[in-house]
Amino acid sequence: MNKIWKNPVVYALIAAFPLAASMNTAPLRPILAKTTEVTSNAPTALSRINKHILEVREEIIMKDNTEILISFDRLMKSLKNGLLSEKKLNEGDVHQIIEGASFAAEFHKNGDEDNQYFINALTAAHYLIHEGGVYDKETLIAALTHQTINPSKANIKDIKDSFGEIVRGHVDDLQSTSDEKSETTQLIEQAQLVANQPDQ
Repeated sequence: MNKIWKNPVVYALIAAFPLAASMNTAPLRPILAKTTEVTSNAPTALSRINKHILEVREEIIMKDNTEILISFDRLMKSLKNGLLSEKKLNEGDVHQIIEGASFAAEFHKNGDEDNQYFINALTAAHYLIHEGGVYDKETLIAALTHQTINPSKANIKDIKDSFGEIVRGHVDDLQSTSDEKSETTQLIEQAQLVANQPDQ
């Protein structure tokens, strides 16, 4: 046994092994640790969107109306498809459109007539995406919010403060009685007509 340990070749190999192992793995440790940290601590765009959807969905569940919930879920599915599959929306767009749905939910809260307005708005926005290929966030937000304008509900300043000048302009045009409507307004009005049909 002593002869083996005294063999200079064997001794050199045994002595070098811990150093070699340390040199091979040590540089990887901070990289592996950083990778694990990024994976565990950085939520994806989809997870953030799903969290936002669930928050608004809780508001909608309080309305105790199955048709509203179905219409909301269908629109949210179209939005996520626009983000992930079609790549026509970015994360910020989706969050703002979800806020549009939340705004409409807040102001459509006075009974069956308001519920129907809200269902119509959700369905029209879904139709614009699913059938019309419309992914413009301002158009979709206007479709969701313009029927909230009412002396006892929201006003045009609320729309502007919440969603900006472009949405305000669309909503103002939708409220107008003029025969000369913008292309965006005509698209939304067409979507509303379809949304009012049964089984949309």
